[in-house]
Amino acid sequence: MFGVHPNLPWGGDASLITEIKTFSVYVYCAQTPPTETGARLVLARGEVVQTLTGCDGVSYGSLCSISERGTHIHITTRMEITWEDETVPNHPNIGANRGLRDVLYSDVTFVRNSLEPLTSRRHLNAQTRPVYGGRPSFNNSHYVRTNFESEPRYISGVQTTANTSSIQIRQNTAGAFLNPVQHQTLPDTTLFCNEQLHYLIRGLQAVTPGSGITVPTHNAVENYIRYERASTNRQRRNAFVPTPVTLGAAAQVGLMPLNSTPAIEENTQVEPAIAARQAVEGFDFLGHFLDKETAAHRPIPNGLPQNVIDDMYTVLIDGTPHSLYIPIVPVTINLAQTPAGPTHTFFVTAPDVSFSNGQIHTSRLILQYGYSMFNIYGSRIFDFVYTLTDYSVE
Repeated sequence: MFGVHPNLPWGGDASLITEIKTFSVYVYCAQTPPTETGARLVLARGEVVQTLTGCDGVSYGSLCSISERGTHIHITTRMEITWEDETVPNHPNIGANRGLRDVLYSDVTFVRNSLEPLTSRRHLNAQTRPVYGGRPSFNNSHYVRTNFESEPRYISGVQTTANTSSIQIRQNTAGAFLNPVQHQTLPDTTLFCNEQLHYLIRGLQAVTPGSGITVPTHNAVENYIRYERASTNRQRRNAFVPTPVTLGAAAQVGLMPLNSTPAIEENTQVEPAIAARQAVEGFDFLGHFLDKETAAHRPIPNGLPQNVIDDMYTVLIDGTPHSLYIPIVPVTINLAQTPAGPTHTFFVTAPDVSFSNGQIHTSRLILQYGYSMFNIYGSRIFDFVYTLTDYSVE
């Protein structure tokens, strides 16, 4: 139903690929202006590690259906952030979370060639927020497991699940589990998992410059909140209706510098980046994998020391070294409903840009993404920015 890019961005026909991406995480205060140098108040910082592994449906027998013996993709994500915000005058809530650490773990398994999700888990271990500004203490920790398969699963010839898709949720408040298990049946329809959004951006054929697509998704946490707030049986039934999400790619392709030389930064023509990013630092670590013939290039500015040029990734054009740039496409994600919620913006390498370790080719890497959070009055309070800092594929 939803077309997948013919050149799969996670290794094409390589069934046992392992791709590891590391992102830095910065949470900025949106309620205080930047300093004269453009620096912004950092409320929290941390790291996200995403690992993509190819599996054959047998290796992950407890996660993949034996009836689905094609190749599958298994994604794990681990995010850890520490809040270190300072007290800001006239904003008593800022600074209240200083020293708290939150850890999020999730995984999702889906069919490589269709992106159809099979199962996912999400576990947030958040520290309890203190009382401030008249607001009571709270804890948003939770554990969610979702089975998307509408067909029975068999292991060693024994049926292990009923012929329904389902979700199980445990909510943790201040250390105590409330409503230990909420077991709900999902609609018997095609839908994607919220935990695989990054890979919908990379894998759906329609997400190309100047185009986009709306897809049905399942967000277990949001659905659970709707279910808990429902006051009628009809509202409870509708709580698990798929959420339509629109993924749209800009028509204009921009450039991100591969090299982090300051002189190069001054001459870059990067697309307007997420406002929270303080500087373009380059992506030197990708130079080992970047297929140079798919990159863009520009002349190196005069006056750079030779030892600096020697450390840069370059390509010779008419005998003159040029610095490499990565063509990128801004992609946005919004809810296809009213209200649409905050826009999530991704800077993704253009479809023709490829990376390789000599055997496995990958593409459509997310170099940076971010979004803002708003309070109930519509004021922007936090900006979250994630920037790729390391990459490997084998």
